[in-house]
Amino acid sequence: MGLKENNKIVNIVDLHTHSVYSDGTYNVEEILNEAEKLNLALLSITDHNTVDAYYELEDKELRSKFNGKIIPGCEITTTYKGEIIEVLGYGFEYEKFREKLAENTLSERDRRLRKYKVSCLTVDTLYKRGVKFRDNFGDELYKNPRQFYDTRNEAIMDAILREIKSFPENVKYFNSIKEMLEMTTKEFVRDMIYNPKSEFYIDQSKLYPSLEKVLEIIHECGGLAFLAHLYVYSSSIEENLENIISNYNLDGCECFYTLFTDKQTEKIVKFCRYKKLYISGGSDFHGERKQNHNLGRGNGNLLVPIKIIEEWINKIKKV
Repeated sequence: MGLKENNKIVNIVDLHTHSVYSDGTYNVEEILNEAEKLNLALLSITDHNTVDAYYELEDKELRSKFNGKIIPGCEITTTYKGEIIEVLGYGFEYEKFREKLAENTLSERDRRLRKYKVSCLTVDTLYKRGVKFRDNFGDELYKNPRQFYDTRNEAIMDAILREIKSFPENVKYFNSIKEMLEMTTKEFVRDMIYNPKSEFYIDQSKLYPSLEKVLEIIHECGGLAFLAHLYVYSSSIEENLENIISNYNLDGCECFYTLFTDKQTEKIVKFCRYKKLYISGGSDFHGERKQNHNLGRGNGNLLVPIKIIEEWINKIKKV
C-alpha cells in the first residue's frame, strides 16, 4: 500500500497512536521523532480520553521536530448495548473538547480507580458463577495487586486470566484446554468480559459516557467521529454495524488497522463506500506496550496512504 520515492516511503499517515498521557510508553517528543524518521505525512496522537498531548504541542520548538501535519485526535471509550467500544475523534478544537469531555466523564484517576474496583469485583462475580479461584483471591488482588502482576507493564485482567488458567477445572468455560491455555488477555476481555452474550460478562457502562454523548461532544467541537477497529470487538458489534450507522451520527470507520486481515479491510472499506462514510486508519501505536503495533507500519506492512483521507482531511483543524 505504501508509496516509495528514492527508496523512501512517502504520503503515509498514522491516525491512531498513544503517548504517555494515556497508556503509551513514548512521550510526545519521542513520537514526533519517530514519525519524522519514518517520513510520515500526517500524524494524530489519539490518547484514551485525554488531549493533554496537544497542549505540549503548543511549544513551537517541539512541534518543529516533525515536518508532517498533525490533526488533534482522541480515542474515547463508550458502550453500545452494554459492550465497551471506542470512537476516534479528529480535528476538533481541543481546548473546548477537553472541557466538554471533563463535564461528561469521570476524571482519569477516578475512572481508573473505579475500573480497578470493578475488575476486582469481577473475581467475586465469576466465583459466584462457578469459576474456580484460590481462596480470597479477589480480596488479596484488591489489597496487594503487585503480588499478582506487574502493575507497570500489565493489566489486572492479566492476573485474573492467569488465575483462571491455573485451575484445570475451569476448562468447562472454554471450548478446549488448548483454547483456555492459549487465550490472550485481549481475547479474554473482548470476547468474555465485555461481551454481553458471555456468561463472564461484567457491565462497565457506568464508567463511560454514552455513545450519543461522545458523538455530540466531538461534533460540537468541530470534529469528525469514527468507529475504531471494528474487528477487535466481539462479533456482536460487526453484526450490529448497520444498526449503529443507521442510528448514530458517526462520520466514518477506521478501515486500516494493524490487526485487520486484508479481507476485513476490504469488507469495511466496501461498507463505508456504500454508506458514504469517511475512512481512516492507523497502527494503534503504544510504544513498547503493544508488540507489532509499530508507528506507521503496524505489524510490518500497514502503510496507510494519505489518499484514503482526502475526502475529509481539509474539513478539520490541524496543529
